[in-house]
Amino acid sequence: MYYITDRVLMEAYKKALELDLEEDFIDILHKELVQRNISIPSSSQKERVKLNQ
Repeated sequence: MYYITDRVLMEAYKKALELDLEEDFIDILHKELVQRNISIPSSSQKERVKLNQ
């Protein structure tokens, strides 16, 4: 995952949520964001919770 910039990773994460992609894929992106210490905007977190319900 180190081949993409932090910005591209965040954009991919937001788009994956928006498009309601596979939960496993979203989890991979989320874990990478956490590993890089990138804060996830609260709007993205709310959307993720909504998807999990």
